Amino acid sequence: MRIGNISRVDDSVVSHTLEDLLTTHPESKNLKKVKIQAAEYRRQSRQFKRNFGHEERRERAHLKLQAKELESWAITLENRMIDEIISSAQAITCTLVGAAHPVLEPYRFRTCVIDEAAQALEPACWIPISKCSRVILAGDPFQLPPTVKSLEASRNGLSHTLIERCLELFPEQIQLLNLQYRMHEAIMGFSNAYFYKGALQAAKGVAGRRLFTLGAAGTDITVFEPVVFIDTAGCDFEEKTGEGNQRKPSRSNPDEAVLIREHLLQLLAHFPGGRYPSIGILSPYRGQVDYLNTLLLDDPDLGPILQAEKGNGGVINTIDGFQGQERDVIYISLVRSNAKNEIGFLSDYRRMNVAMTRARMLLVVVGDSATIGKNKFYESFLDYCATNGRYDTAWAYMK
Repeated sequence: MRIGNISRVDDSVVSHTLEDLLTTHPESKNLKKVKIQAAEYRRQSRQFKRNFGHEERRERAHLKLQAKELESWAITLENRMIDEIISSAQAITCTLVGAAHPVLEPYRFRTCVIDEAAQALEPACWIPISKCSRVILAGDPFQLPPTVKSLEASRNGLSHTLIERCLELFPEQIQLLNLQYRMHEAIMGFSNAYFYKGALQAAKGVAGRRLFTLGAAGTDITVFEPVVFIDTAGCDFEEKTGEGNQRKPSRSNPDEAVLIREHLLQLLAHFPGGRYPSIGILSPYRGQVDYLNTLLLDDPDLGPILQAEKGNGGVINTIDGFQGQERDVIYISLVRSNAKNEIGFLSDYRRMNVAMTRARMLLVVVGDSATIGKNKFYESFLDYCATNGRYDTAWAYMK
C-alpha cells in the first residue's frame, strides 16, 4: 500500500493508495451513505425558518444530534476500514517524511527498508526507523548525494548520510550487490576500478553486448565501441555563462551541442530502418540542457526521434533529472572549456559516476581534455578511454 499525497503518486500505482483502496472497500458504500445522511441532517438543521419557536428549536437540536452521531459513526467505520487495509497490506511504501502520516501513528513494524539511502538526509531517516525494530539501508554512497542547499549545514555534517556513517561504524554488516545487469563491461570498467575497487561484475547477458547494425544487404555489420571520448581541445569550443531560464547563471557550450548533433546524426544513419537505439543526452549544467533541447528537438531529422513517446525515444536532461533511468546510448556533454582549467560541477565525481553508468551499450563523452585533463579523476578517465575504448578528436566530426 502507498501512503502519501495522491496528487504526487504515479498513475500506475494509484490503485495501491489508501484513498483508492478505501473507495473499493466492501464497506465504502455504507460509509458514503452515512456521510451523505449526516450532511443532510446538518443541512436541515441550518435551514432558515421565519417562525422559530420551541418546537422548531427542539427539532433543530434533534437534527444536530443525529448529524453528530452519524458523523461519529462514519469516523469509527472509516477508521475500522483503514485498520483492515493497513493490517492486511504486505508492505507499506511512503517517503521518509510520509512515515509520520497520522494513519501510521498506531502501528509499529518489524523491518524498515530505506531505499536510495545515500540520498537521504539522516534526520529524515529516523522518522521511519523510530517505528521499527530492524532497518535495512539500501543505496550507493558513490552516486548521487543528498540535496543540501545550505552550505553551512552541509559543512556541519548534514550532507553526511546515515548509510555512510553505518559503513564506517559497521563494515562487517555491508553486503555488496556486485553483479550488474545494465551495461557492457567496458562501460562499467572505469567506475568499477575507481569507485568499487574492481568488485563489480557484469552479468553474462550484458558483459559483451554491443550496439551494432547490419548493412543494407544484411551482411555488413557495423559494431560500435562501447566507450568513446570526443576531445574538443584546440577547437575553440569555449564555454559560455548566461542566465537562460534559471535564476542563477548556468553554463553552456553551444559548439559541444552542435558536435553531439552531428555525431548523433551519423550514428542514426546506420539505422535506416527506423529501429533506433534508445538515446539519453545528459549534462551537469542546466544551461547546456536548455540549449540541447532547443537545438535537437527543433531539428527536422532528430526532433521526431527524440520526441517520440513510444518505442525508442530519447531524453535530454541534467544528471540529477535522469537518475534511475538508462538508455542504449548515452551522450554526456561536460561543457567546461577554459584557460584556467576550472571544472566546477565536474569535480562532483559521484554525479559523474551516475552519468557514466546510465548507458547499456554505448557511452559517448564530449569534453575538452586541456581543461579537465589536469584533474586526476578525468586524467584517469581519459587514459581509460584511450586504452579500453575509442579516443577521437572533435575535428573528425566537424564539417
